[in-house]
Amino acid sequence: MLRPKATARKTPTWPTPTPEQVEVIVLGTYHMDEPGLDKVNVAADDVLVSTRQRELSSFVSHLPRPTLTWSPLSGRPSKRRR
Repeated sequence: MLRPKATARKTPTWPTPTPEQVEVIVLGTYHMDEPGLDKVNVAADDVLVSTRQRELSSFVSHLPRPTLTWSPLSGRPSKRRR
């Protein structure tokens, strides 16, 4: 029996945004102060040790300054001035 040749699925190419379009970065993380009450619990390193603090500081320093932030604790977006 002959089988059809597998065809590679083409990944769509993303268009280059224009300056008028909105640029969005969504950054999510796990609950770092997680007491084991979540439905899914992850084993994570202690984020308060100096090594991890340096890594987090380096990471944050490379992010653009946000103009709008949201936290599940606040319940609503907050605008930041540049």
